[in-house]
Formats: sequence, C-alpha cells, structure tokens
Amino acid sequence: VLVPGLAFAWGGARLGFGKGYYDRALAPLRGAPRPLRLGVCFAGWFDPPEGPLPCEAHDVPVNGVLTDEGIQWWGRAC
Repeated sequence: VLVPGLAFAWGGARLGFGKGYYDRALAPLRGAPRPLRLGVCFAGWFDPPEGPLPCEAHDVPVNGVLTDEGIQWWGRAC
C-alpha cells in the first residue's frame, strides 16, 4: 500500500496532514497477513533534521519509504 506523507522517519513514523485519514484507512489492515506499507515522499522529507516525528497509539507505521533517491526498508515500526 503506497502511503503519502509530509515527512517520514526511520522506524516508520509518518507525519500526515493531521486528519487521521490514512491511519483510519490502514487500521483494518493491522491483522494478519499485513500488507506492506510504503511511504512516498521526496528525499528531503525523509528523516527530517528537526528531530523525531510524533508517534501515537493510533498511528499506523510504514515498513519503508520510497523517495526520489531510492527505497529504505526496516522491520517493526513505531
């Protein structure tokens, strides 16, 4: 599942637009089997230098990020 965002951090945290749309849409997919969730953004929006992104209990993390410079993968997130 491709997931857009304003910024992504290592481990799967995602900064969206603050309405929770993608978290609600992805929540039913938390069961097994879990589809891969791949964040999509520009390289400058991945791992922002401002510090860690907030991650709350309702947030659904991504498994990796696709940028204009390549793909980064990791295991469990948030």
